[in-house]
Amino acid sequence: MKKLQLPHGEMELHQNYAILRVFENEHICLNKAKDTFKELKSFFQANNFILIAHRTKNYSIDKEVFENATLKNLIGLGIVSNLPESRERAMQEQDHYNRNFAFFEELQEAIDWSRSFFR
Repeated sequence: MKKLQLPHGEMELHQNYAILRVFENEHICLNKAKDTFKELKSFFQANNFILIAHRTKNYSIDKEVFENATLKNLIGLGIVSNLPESRERAMQEQDHYNRNFAFFEELQEAIDWSRSFFR
């Protein structure tokens, strides 16, 4: 596992998945997302992976981030949160994301889900 500090959060990179935790009250625009994508591309190269957004804090994301997710090997997105507003936002974000998408209340559930793609 590799841990990274980003200007807008922190990320753990594992063999087939990454866990992203964004700082409180951040706004994720396309440029910030591109910084994250750059790190993901560097680590995973051409290997398929799942991104798990562990939403323990409130923050916002531009819808264009989902529409412009350019990593072809990003095969799924898992959202983990027990915040009611995160669930509502995830439902809206799902409309802008055309790959595997799931919502979880526990991080371990999302990790298990991500591993199911690589058995």
